Amino acid sequence: MAVTAEVDVRFHRIQMRGRAEDGDRDSLKIRDEREIGWGLDKLIEQADSVIDNDGNLADFVAKCQNWLKQIQ
Repeated sequence: MAVTAEVDVRFHRIQMRGRAEDGDRDSLKIRDEREIGWGLDKLIEQADSVIDNDGNLADFVAKCQNWLKQIQ
């Protein structure tokens, strides 16, 4: 299982958290590149299922519940 979200959505959510250590878009890009270096992109590609998390929390919960129903 992989959960993905577009970079603009992720950046907006990071900014909404208000943590000083989160930084700006350059910091997000550096973090993404570091995680790609760890192989995160390959893990996402190999996932049996992917849930898109670009919407709101209610949409995400519904998608997760649908996924759980499918694997039971």
